[in-house]
Amino acid sequence: MTAVAQGAEVRRSFEAGEALTSYQWHLVKFSAGKLVHIAAATDVPAGVLQEAVASGRQAEIVVTGPTLIKSAGSLSVGDLIGPSANGRADGKTPGTDTTEYVAGTVWSAAGGGDQLIEAVVDCAAPHRAS
Repeated sequence: MTAVAQGAEVRRSFEAGEALTSYQWHLVKFSAGKLVHIAAATDVPAGVLQEAVASGRQAEIVVTGPTLIKSAGSLSVGDLIGPSANGRADGKTPGTDTTEYVAGTVWSAAGGGDQLIEAVVDCAAPHRAS
C-alpha cells in the first residue's frame, strides 16, 4: 500500500464528545455538535477520525478526499463503503442497503476485518444506498 497523498482532502477539527481513543481511522458522527463513535450502520458519518483523542479534545477528521480507514470485512478496489455498526468501512450495495449511508469508495483491497486500507470519502454529502 502506498501512502495516501495529503493536501487533496478537506480536514476539520471538532470537539470529541466522548473518548475516541479506540476509533482512529474509523468513521465518526456528530451528536450535540461534538464527534462521537458510530453506533449503528444507519448513522450519518461526519468523517474519518485521523487520531485517537480523549473526550473534550479537538479531533481531526477527513470530511472529503483520500484517507486511510479500517475495514469491517473483505473489500475490493472500487467497492462503495459506509459505516459498519462500529464505524469501520463496510461494503454498501445500492438497492439493498437502502437505510445505510454511502460515504466513499475503496482504493486498496482488504482481505478481512480491521485492516488499514485506502479510500476516498465524501462525508460532506453522504447519501443512502438506495
